[in-house]
Amino acid sequence: KPKGNHGATGKEEDELTQLQNKATMKIFAEIEQRRRTIDRRKRGFEQRERAQEDEEKTKEKNERDHDKRWREGERVDKRVGNWRDFQGGDSSQCGKKGKLN
Repeated sequence: KPKGNHGATGKEEDELTQLQNKATMKIFAEIEQRRRTIDRRKRGFEQRERAQEDEEKTKEKNERDHDKRWREGERVDKRVGNWRDFQGGDSSQCGKKGKLN
């Protein structure tokens, strides 16, 4: 083989190696970009899921608190009503006692 032809082959091999390296780097870059996109989507999904769970927990807690307050309020009204009934019954008795004394 002539030397000039061998030199051109070496130059072509260098260019081929560079093109292969560029193609390889491009493939790795695309893979990394896809991985990052998938990670970003996954984090967003998990964040939305956590927010939804927190919202549901808050809603349940608010409902429990509301029920608790409502029950306590009803009990207070019942107690006050019973006390008023008791006072009404006592006042007639107190009045009688007052008249006897």
